[in-house]
This record gives sequence, C-alpha cells and structure tokens, in this order.
Amino acid sequence: MVKEGWCRIIANFGLISNIGKHRATNHSYKLNFFFKTVVRECEDVQLPLHGLNFTSFAQILKNEIDDSVLVGVIGEVTAIGDLMDVSEDSKPNYKLAIELDDLDKNTLKCTLWGNYAGEMSKYVNEDGRRIVILQFVKIKVWKGENDGVKLPF
Repeated sequence: MVKEGWCRIIANFGLISNIGKHRATNHSYKLNFFFKTVVRECEDVQLPLHGLNFTSFAQILKNEIDDSVLVGVIGEVTAIGDLMDVSEDSKPNYKLAIELDDLDKNTLKCTLWGNYAGEMSKYVNEDGRRIVILQFVKIKVWKGENDGVKLPF
C-alpha cells in the first residue's frame, strides 16, 4: 500500500496522459500499473523528508542557477552514449553521457560517473520510456556554454 510520507520503490510501470472525464487529479500524466509492475518497501530511505526540489531545465540552460549549489532534475532519457572507461592507477572509473528532455522539450546533457554510469548503461537497449531523477548534481559550464549537470561523486 502506498501511504503519504512512506517510501516505496516502483518498477515496470507506465507513464500515460491523464485524460478522461473523471480524473483523480488535474496533473497531465498518471502512472499506469501493469501485470509486471512491482511495488516494494524502501528500507533505507535517503531522500529528504520534505520532498524533492527540482530545478527547471530552462533555468539551467540560461545559466540562471548558482552553480555552487547542487540541484535536482527530472527528465526522460532521450539519448545514451557509450560507457567510457576513464580509469587511472588501476582504480576502476567509468563515465556515461546521457541526454534528458523535460516536458517542454528542453534538452539537458548529463554525465554520470562511477557506479551510476555502470547502472545506467544497463538500460541502453530497454524498451519503453526511461524517466530519471538525479539529486545532488552540479551544474557545469564548459567553454562558455552550459554543459549540463553531472553527479559530483
């Protein structure tokens, strides 16, 4: 059961337009559960209790955000690059470039590092939409252009 203030991990669900005469909410989208949808308890909750605070792609792309503050973003994965091995001194390290789109079709370039890169690369050939939440990421400007966001660890 899903209760307010509790954390659940939901896998294998769909995100569809919220249309129809009788809707539970006026939000544009709703979750669609399938036979293969799994809902399980999240035992080690490391999310802030006050919720998530997302920064808009438009603000990031217009350099309107203080780049010394870590931000959170949510978007649909629209491109995934190749997993790159950038290991040094026999210490394994990987990076993966991805692109996220928001609901306004703004595109944000992101770089995932280490275990995050390895985990995300597993979904390259998966069917369906991939919605990603990135929390505690830093904004990076390179050569005068916003280079998107990247996980700082």
